[in-house]
Amino acid sequence: AAASAAFTTTELEMLLPIMNEAIATVLVEGSMDPSKPAYDFVGLAELDSKYLRTRAWFTENFPKDVPMSCIVDLYETLEGALKDAQAAQAIKSADDATTPTNGEQAQGADAKVTAA
Repeated sequence: AAASAAFTTTELEMLLPIMNEAIATVLVEGSMDPSKPAYDFVGLAELDSKYLRTRAWFTENFPKDVPMSCIVDLYETLEGALKDAQAAQAIKSADDATTPTNGEQAQGADAKVTAA
């Protein structure tokens, strides 16, 4: 199944360490049905004492059709998308530093990152 997720770089920077921790500490082979949605598992992880599934950015963007059997692949795909976005942002920042903008500069632009 092809899944698509669209997060901002900031959202991915929050999500990936939580996913990594959940995969490394909670997930043990045989502990969870591999056909269950990864969304349910990751949604129970917490950020600032709130379940991810209670946060709009998570519920609106995390793919709901990826099975647990593919959670590591999903993590690696999201991680790759974040690295690509960070590299693109670094290039853009370098370009912005050398390009006159007539005083108009995007402040804190946080582009959406899409992983498919």
